[in-house]
Amino acid sequence: MRFVSEAESAALISEKLAFTAVREALIAAAEGADSFATVLGHGSDSENRFTVKSAASRELAGVKIGSYWPGNADLGIPRHNSIVLLFDRTVGRIAAMVEAGTVNV
Repeated sequence: MRFVSEAESAALISEKLAFTAVREALIAAAEGADSFATVLGHGSDSENRFTVKSAASRELAGVKIGSYWPGNADLGIPRHNSIVLLFDRTVGRIAAMVEAGTVNV
């Protein structure tokens, strides 16, 4: 499994790359990629939220877990964070885990 840390993803992903990825994802969705129901949840304090989103195309399958903790601003840390898990399509194991809070703001 490949792990991409927050620092690595922030250094690797530019605005141009992000826009290209979004464009390709929208095209894939229009061409029959599957997007599944979003799961909405909250932490022990209902003000703190998280979502679980999943999708699959012919080439990729994955899950994104995003969180929004508004009180983090008082601690001097970001309110939003996320992690993306990509599956090995042949055996169903996690192939990559990408911390993506910085690039997902």
